[in-house]
Amino acid sequence: PVILPATVIGGLILAALSWQRLGIDLTTLVNQRTRGLVGDLADSVWPPRLASGGWGRLVTSAAETVQLSLIAISFATLVAAPLAFACARRDDDSAPRRWIRFAIRVAMVAVRSIPPPIWALVLLFMLFPGPGG
Repeated sequence: PVILPATVIGGLILAALSWQRLGIDLTTLVNQRTRGLVGDLADSVWPPRLASGGWGRLVTSAAETVQLSLIAISFATLVAAPLAFACARRDDDSAPRRWIRFAIRVAMVAVRSIPPPIWALVLLFMLFPGPGG
């Protein structure tokens, strides 16, 4: 209750000090050069202009992306479903089954602790070794 207003007031004070320290000038947002740059940016973005055959290539690339995502989802399902059943707890769990469940859970926690971009790089280097990959 009291912390929130103090945090907001502290944040506003720090923002004001930062503004003053950086010497921010709002007139740069509305000067002639900025308007020209924004106009050039808008002109280059809309309407979209692609090279010859660009739309066909764009649609083909989008279709390939959807196909790859469907393959990845299918592969993940094929791997995850058996692991889910192996990790499911039962009333009549035996000691070996508990150890298997524990090992699978530890492996899954280890796999999930590594960010997806790192996994992508590892797979990229494994599947396409060398400088051409």
